Amino acid sequence: MVLRSYSQWATLALAVTAVAQTTTSCNPMDKTCPADAGLNKYRLNTDFTSGSLGRWNTTSGTVTSTDLGAKLTVSEQGDAPTIESDFYIFFGHVDVTMRAANGTGIVSTWILESDDLDEIDWEQVSTWDTEIQTNYFGKGNTTSYDRATTVTVSTPEETFHTYSIDWTSERIEWLLDSEVVRTLEYADAVDGTNYPQTPMRIRIGIWAGGDPDNSEGTIEWAGGETDYTAGPFSMYVESVNIVNYNPASAYKYTDKTGDYTSIKATNATTSTNLGTSNSSSIVASGRTSTSAKASSSSVASSSTSAPVATSSSILVSAAPVSYYTSMFAISVISSEEEQLFDYSPYRYYPAYIGEIFEDRYQVCSKLGWGSCSTTWLARDLSDKKYVALKVYIHNSVYHRELPFYRHIAPYMSSDHPGRENIRRFFDSFTVTGPDGRHIVLVQEPACISLFDLKQSMPEERFPEEMVKSILTELLQALDFLHTECKAVHTDVHIGNLLACGSDSENSKFKDIEESEMDNPSARKQVSHDRTIYASRAILPKQGPLRLSDFGEARIGPGPYDYPAMPMPLRAPEIVLEVPWSYPIDIWCVGLTACELLGLNRLFNSDHTAGDMYEAAHFTELIAVLGPPPAAFLALNPEKAAEFWDEEGRWKEIVPIPEMGMLDSLEGQMGLPLAFVEFMRRTLVWMPNERATAKDLLEDPWLKE
Repeated sequence: MVLRSYSQWATLALAVTAVAQTTTSCNPMDKTCPADAGLNKYRLNTDFTSGSLGRWNTTSGTVTSTDLGAKLTVSEQGDAPTIESDFYIFFGHVDVTMRAANGTGIVSTWILESDDLDEIDWEQVSTWDTEIQTNYFGKGNTTSYDRATTVTVSTPEETFHTYSIDWTSERIEWLLDSEVVRTLEYADAVDGTNYPQTPMRIRIGIWAGGDPDNSEGTIEWAGGETDYTAGPFSMYVESVNIVNYNPASAYKYTDKTGDYTSIKATNATTSTNLGTSNSSSIVASGRTSTSAKASSSSVASSSTSAPVATSSSILVSAAPVSYYTSMFAISVISSEEEQLFDYSPYRYYPAYIGEIFEDRYQVCSKLGWGSCSTTWLARDLSDKKYVALKVYIHNSVYHRELPFYRHIAPYMSSDHPGRENIRRFFDSFTVTGPDGRHIVLVQEPACISLFDLKQSMPEERFPEEMVKSILTELLQALDFLHTECKAVHTDVHIGNLLACGSDSENSKFKDIEESEMDNPSARKQVSHDRTIYASRAILPKQGPLRLSDFGEARIGPGPYDYPAMPMPLRAPEIVLEVPWSYPIDIWCVGLTACELLGLNRLFNSDHTAGDMYEAAHFTELIAVLGPPPAAFLALNPEKAAEFWDEEGRWKEIVPIPEMGMLDSLEGQMGLPLAFVEFMRRTLVWMPNERATAKDLLEDPWLKE
């Protein structure tokens, strides 16, 4: 069956009614086009029951205002009433609350659509009764129609439901009444090629898929021919709420790649509205979160550190206030999570120091942040110990870390030494913030990542003997995962290796809590109920190395046949699109060894190379490892033929750079030949020829 996207059918309907679209026909991938008008604010909420369309234009048919909202009606053949925003957004969250139309073959839909034909859809076909379809297209690529999925929904033609899309540079999530029902990762859309990633406008409309003039396949998909005499058929749009993750007055394509990194935002919002990384206002008082779970032990901020008694007789601490006048008052990267490309405050839960979760965990200090979470030091008021709270962004309801921890739980009581090198997990819960639900993991608190610790080392490198110790503990962790748990980490690097204090070092975390009282963290208020705090680093005295961040881990040995690993770290089999398993973790062990020793990163190609990424990555692999063996190319001859000729010669799509072979590492910084031999066992073209973690634990270089 051949299915068309809504935008294609709406275009046909508009052509029938001879009503011109107000959108540009200029495709930025073909020629230079005018900039897209942007939404220069973070939020825009439209209540269509008020009688006003606000910043929405009627581009086809007739749209009327009613007490139920905007009414879009199909009365006769050719009707396809549509409204669209007069602006574009560049990554964001959109909630559309609507009631679909009834009638055989009638389709109620809302979409995000870009000038270069990226598209994300919700479509409800009346004949389906209890199902609604999600879909997406990248750059108008309609060569296959396997992207659509259906979701069960209760009485969509009688009941108003909220159909949402949360769209970032990393993933797209479709939500039905605030519950995630589908997730698309960037890498899963043909490694980003078909991933919608350019500025989008919002279109809402109704059309007759069952029109007698449509193709037989379309009429069949729509559930049969539309009988217009049974009409009219109306959908109602109650409201549209938008969060624009990158507010700006305009978005300009700077080249013809169609890649999100090529988009330039003009007059991007900074200190206005809610503020971004350019805003530097500092607060001098705490606040009480209106979004936190109600608790008899919740405490508002105070300028004193005296304990406060609660109804449950548990002593909790009053939150301190900051008296700093600049975010640079302590040694941290300015603006914290705000520096992320697609940062939006609405994705993050607005945790604050002093807040209590689950009537049990009181936040003491901020420890760190990432693209999907923030991490906080907290006191467990029940068990009287310190824990780390990893608070995920609200659109990470579906993720792999919690299922991973549940999977390995039975193995954590084994006598394998590697279990001591896995970050401890204690508990999980969800918390509702102003913009959605957030998963929270309760974990062992860590002192500092090796990435951050490396920055404080002389010449930003670790001594060779220390590197051997680190790699030994990392290999123990991987051997435990691979042999006991049957799991693949997929994301091994020094940022995910944590130096943890021993159980006896609770005093170190207590020092942090007391320091927060005596010397409060710098902070910046970005709205009346949201504050960004500076993170605190903790230098460890002793204790094990822990492998952490299992958000991309895979349970089971595989093999897996879809992309994984950060682009610059990708093993050869990932780039060749060959099924992969445990050996990709061993590949990262070699790269980690180089980074710990302060050697130049061996491979640097990433998505900024566009369509040439794979070729660029292969050239670096050739430069360091030498030409691949014929057996490697035979793993996927069709893919290999894109880069090598029939004789196995590189096609020179991208020139091979002048980089040192592995042998050149000998002597650098006094490293011995034994180190080079260790590297040769990890960085190997053929995945089945890489050493296992157990084998590497006996490597002569590590044993010296």
